[in-house]
Amino acid sequence: SRFGVPEMKDGRIIRVDEKPENPKSQYAVTGIYIYDKNFFDAFSRIAPSGRGEYEISDIHTLLINDGFNVGYEVITGWWKDTGRPEDLLEGNQLVLSEFASRNVANNGDTHNDARIQGRVKVGKGTKIGP
Repeated sequence: SRFGVPEMKDGRIIRVDEKPENPKSQYAVTGIYIYDKNFFDAFSRIAPSGRGEYEISDIHTLLINDGFNVGYEVITGWWKDTGRPEDLLEGNQLVLSEFASRNVANNGDTHNDARIQGRVKVGKGTKIGP
């Protein structure tokens, strides 16, 4: 797998494996995290992986082994892998295009000769014109 994969039992995450050859579930860790101060202690206790990186999955597993509850939410709908720079740029464009299409508003003054095209957001009080 190209992703961190959670292993779950009885509705709880019991382990997270980073890029396993034989994933133990069909799920991928999408990278949306909320931590408390215990994260910093766990981070200080891990070592770089064989790839020379600090793996977030090691922190999750350490927190689980320390008795902390690592919760999760199964997300439905689309998601985008942003593990490579070009994927991050594409993901950014996808989010911006969706955001802009829902939030384009003309809350300011627009000159009669001005045209607004493409992905824009006009903030309150903005003046558009020559």
